[in-house]
Amino acid sequence: MSDNILVIGNGFDLMHGRKTKYAHFLGFLKQLSADRTSLSDEIVQGAERCFPTYMRSDLIRYFISLYDKNIKKGNWIDLEYDMKALIKALIEFVDEESGNNTRHGRVEYRYRFSSIPYRTSRLLRTLKCFNLSQVGDEFILKSEFVDTWGFINIDKIISELVKELEGVIKLLEYYLMIVEPSDRDFDLKKIRFIEEIDPSYVISFNYTDTFEKLYGTCDEGVSYIHGKLGKGNMVLGYNDDDSNDDIAFKKYYQRLINNTDNINSLMKEENGVYTSRPIVFIGHSLDISDEDILRELLYGDNSVSIYYKDDTDKNKKIANVIKLLGKEKALSKIKENIISFEIIPDNH
Repeated sequence: MSDNILVIGNGFDLMHGRKTKYAHFLGFLKQLSADRTSLSDEIVQGAERCFPTYMRSDLIRYFISLYDKNIKKGNWIDLEYDMKALIKALIEFVDEESGNNTRHGRVEYRYRFSSIPYRTSRLLRTLKCFNLSQVGDEFILKSEFVDTWGFINIDKIISELVKELEGVIKLLEYYLMIVEPSDRDFDLKKIRFIEEIDPSYVISFNYTDTFEKLYGTCDEGVSYIHGKLGKGNMVLGYNDDDSNDDIAFKKYYQRLINNTDNINSLMKEENGVYTSRPIVFIGHSLDISDEDILRELLYGDNSVSIYYKDDTDKNKKIANVIKLLGKEKALSKIKENIISFEIIPDNH
């Protein structure tokens, strides 16, 4: 066994033929909401046990609308990015508009949205606490989401959405554990060049245990950064910024609450210096949504090999490395071949 550290993302599962894209999951949600006849009663009943009120979920309705739009256009689906867009639009609207309302009857408040960007208003229409008025350009907000001073109760709205996110995570776990394997008509097989890497430690950004099932255990085990199927600790959120209103949606917070594995103890020597062990990335986009951990992996003087599938994929990964490390440090590491890019073998 080598002393390599292997870092894997969802592309690792896709290389093995698994249907683990967000698009695959959202396609399943679409079936649940619109065409149950294509699913067995057992699958539907299992989904209902995971999230009994999923048919009334704002988040699921929003995700399905994005799925329909993006699939038609052939666009990439990024559930984390789209969730962030919705939550940030809500917080921005509340910050700018709360208090600028007109009481209308006993149970609702009206907010004009003609002055806010169309994208923001379009996103907010997906939330059941807001409804488009029949009278011009107004939102109607139910009084249960307004505090006694007439301000929007952002904490209550966020709390409702967090409960829905918990349901979405349970459905995602159900899809990956039960639905996706049942749709597969082939056995997962090892990939030779991955087998030859023979790592002593694996850092997985996946929920699945594909590596362990196919390649066995490592001397130092596998760390599941985003949680592991069946453990009730899955992380589904977006990257950090300065806002705290949406802290429950942030990955670092969810990792802390769920006590998912971190890499600090294995990435640093006793004196605090970063380890010099080689690191190999396979199937990870290096997107900044995981920037805090990725920077730790890329920051030291250890050699880093990043595998890519084609030139487009390579260019995206180079761009993401620059975003993570900054222009000067990234270019220096790439020029000195500390960070190198390797194409995935054709015969893998």
